[in-house]
Amino acid sequence: MTIELFLRLLGSLALLIYGMKTMSDSLQKMAGPSLWHISNVKDLQK
Repeated sequence: MTIELFLRLLGSLALLIYGMKTMSDSLQKMAGPSLWHISNVKDLQK
């Protein structure tokens, strides 16, 4: 029972991290150069 719970938690965490990485990559591709422009402007203001 304990091992099964541990494996479920580990699998859920792995899926969550994979989903976050996939979503982040997709958002960066969709935003394209405009996202980089915004981040560069913020860096220049420091």
